[in-house]
Amino acid sequence: MGELITSQSVLTCPHGGAVAFTPSCTSLLVDGNPTVTVNDAATVTGCPQDDPCTTIQWNFQGGLLVVNPGVELVIFPEASACLTAGGASAGPPVVQQGLGGAAVGV
Repeated sequence: MGELITSQSVLTCPHGGAVAFTPSCTSLLVDGNPTVTVNDAATVTGCPQDDPCTTIQWNFQGGLLVVNPGVELVIFPEASACLTAGGASAGPPVVQQGLGGAAVGV
């Protein structure tokens, strides 16, 4: 169970930096919003740490929903990590529940 991440989902790094992504597959819609796939990069801006979070590494361990034609959608909660500019893991991104995602049972 979790929440599909869409173009309207609100995510932050553990320190409050904003996460932005541009869905590459605009034909797969949830509540009218494009979904985020495993191939979509996520960038973090505004992290206040000395070594700020800059991106998210999607670590998939059962946090996927595969749809035809083999497109893998991102589902949270997930074992993903925010990475700093220095490449260190800073902890998982935070998903603001109910803000743009769609609840699913997997």
